[in-house]
Amino acid sequence: MSQKPWYELSDYTIRRSGLKAKLEDFNAFDGIFSERNRFNIPGPFYCGQTDNCLTGRLEAPDNVMYDENGYEFLFRQPINHSELENVVSAANFDPFCGYAADGNQHWTLTLISDWWKSRDDLLAEVDALRTLNDNVDEWQAYLTGPAIEYLRQYAFFIEEGRLPEARDHLPRL
Repeated sequence: MSQKPWYELSDYTIRRSGLKAKLEDFNAFDGIFSERNRFNIPGPFYCGQTDNCLTGRLEAPDNVMYDENGYEFLFRQPINHSELENVVSAANFDPFCGYAADGNQHWTLTLISDWWKSRDDLLAEVDALRTLNDNVDEWQAYLTGPAIEYLRQYAFFIEEGRLPEARDHLPRL
């Protein structure tokens, strides 16, 4: 478990220079945590108030979906460099700059646990999401399967400030 099961903006490398990017290098990440979409899975990235032009999924199909009003949310955090680049691209295409990359500064074990407990309410809205998304079954499978392990590792990281090791006990959600 020593490898992080998600990627953050600090993992982003600017291809031309090979330098690591910093949050201040991007104008696109101005989302506000208190305005985050309820569907966002906890993690470093989230969507606040985005546009509803349906561009995010075109850029990051493995990570972005639309709510019933067409606003973007991250249904899964990026798990490799390609997905990270795609999420950054989706953020750059959002004219409202509603994406954010500072989730680690805001999420707590309590907020993560509360979000997890609300997943049945989110899943109950599956039919409304089908009108704008062709990957709802993938989202459902993720939330009813591997998402719990990801969230327990992420919650440990938030609480302890480090990645869990095999000997560590992950928090219950």
